[in-house]
Amino acid sequence: MDGKMDEVNNVYWPSHTGLIANLFIRVDDNFFFGPNLMIRNKNISCRFNEGMTHLEDLWFYTELAWKGNLKYDHISDVVYHYRRHDSSAMSNLKGIDNGFKEYYKNVSELPGVTISQLNYLKRRIRKILFRSFLKRGNVFKAITILKKY
Repeated sequence: MDGKMDEVNNVYWPSHTGLIANLFIRVDDNFFFGPNLMIRNKNISCRFNEGMTHLEDLWFYTELAWKGNLKYDHISDVVYHYRRHDSSAMSNLKGIDNGFKEYYKNVSELPGVTISQLNYLKRRIRKILFRSFLKRGNVFKAITILKKY
């Protein structure tokens, strides 16, 4: 929803069912994560990284899924409305860029993550940031992202 809580801009329907850790690492579009994600596994111990200002939720769920070999499923009901406005954390592209750096570092330290997975993650981050900066009209920064990652 926009900043005025008007119309829904996009509707997202997850399509994945099953193991989820690799999709988290790939920042894949076939699943959805957010504050409405429910985890049913009492045997995993992970703490929310309070030092991260952006993508901390993605890292939290990635770590849980990786350590707990978690499975993912979804329902067809609308359970979440996301409001986006100019002062939201997800509007701060520099913060998102820094969050992806931290996320990549954390993923690279997970036991068993392969070079292939890390290379894919780099390409995915580059694509997300490139498109985000272009959408905001910052062509120079978008090109810089291509060289950076």
